Amino acid sequence: MIDPAGRHGVNRPAMSQAFEKVAVREIDDLYRQALFLRAGDEVEAERLLLDALSRAFRNLGQERPDEEPRRWFQRRMIRDFLAEVKRAAAARPPLRWPWRGPFSALEIGAASGPEGVDADALFRAAGRLPPPARAAIWLVVFARWSYAEAAEALGTNLDELRELMAYRHGFMADVMRTARAGPIDGEMAV
Repeated sequence: MIDPAGRHGVNRPAMSQAFEKVAVREIDDLYRQALFLRAGDEVEAERLLLDALSRAFRNLGQERPDEEPRRWFQRRMIRDFLAEVKRAAAARPPLRWPWRGPFSALEIGAASGPEGVDADALFRAAGRLPPPARAAIWLVVFARWSYAEAAEALGTNLDELRELMAYRHGFMADVMRTARAGPIDGEMAV
């Protein structure tokens, strides 16, 4: 790791050592988040994770110093992911997304977390979501953020977040269908 002065070595400031300790503690959960956001693409997930950690380190002390470290890292990664999506979207025509619809308490209970669900099915279904909906679903369903917290992290309002969360029904149905059927020929993650 490089300290804020740009030097390698053992005499890193206490701030960089504290950052490294917290980052190491949160790395597994952050990697799962990156995998979900990148629809299972390990190379892109690792790049997103490393970029987000690097930006977080550069901005250390400038954002929400009182926030829980996991949430602070999750927020940074979501913002980095959405910024990448916006840059990429400017270079291609808009995509049509296959489904939206209502959701039920039963589906929310079934989505209590990524544990117990086939990871490949989860990532394939996530890859078919619009990226902002993917980020919203990660925060609300898997990271268990409130709607207000997720809307703030995504830089949107509650009405727009509810529209993004309308994809949850189709996402859950897709996870279940994909888990039974396997990959669909020609599918592509965003």
